[in-house]
Amino acid sequence: MTSTPSTQRKKDVGQAGNGGQFAAKTQSEPTGVEPLTTSATAGHDLTWWDEEDRAYPASLYEAGVDGILEPYNGDYPVNDGALRYWREDMTRELVIGELEDGTTVVAVEAEPDEGIFISVNAGTNPSPDRIRDAVDTVRGKATNLAAPES
Repeated sequence: MTSTPSTQRKKDVGQAGNGGQFAAKTQSEPTGVEPLTTSATAGHDLTWWDEEDRAYPASLYEAGVDGILEPYNGDYPVNDGALRYWREDMTRELVIGELEDGTTVVAVEAEPDEGIFISVNAGTNPSPDRIRDAVDTVRGKATNLAAPES
């Protein structure tokens, strides 16, 4: 019996191990999956409030910031995406955000005519712990301030 070489390859006939019908299909990126954004994976990148994803900076909570963080929409001169920080026992809310020069500031939210200028500049790309320390410092200095007039 003469055998003629086969022109069909294993993958052409779909045998396992060589592709064919058993080959893995190309998959697209998953949609609707939130990336992990803890301080361990994000380093010191504190992506502020993201209106589209409605995400808070979990790294600040993990560092021990013990209050409410919400999007800030006041008049303090910080870049978009700043945070409003407050607690029930505070008479004033604080602002956490980036200034035009790229440094991060924690400050008491107050009208300029009130003459209240309490703030701590945490520097460029501060760690969550550094921001927590700045929040604690500003909150401590603002303890005896009168509540803002409505």
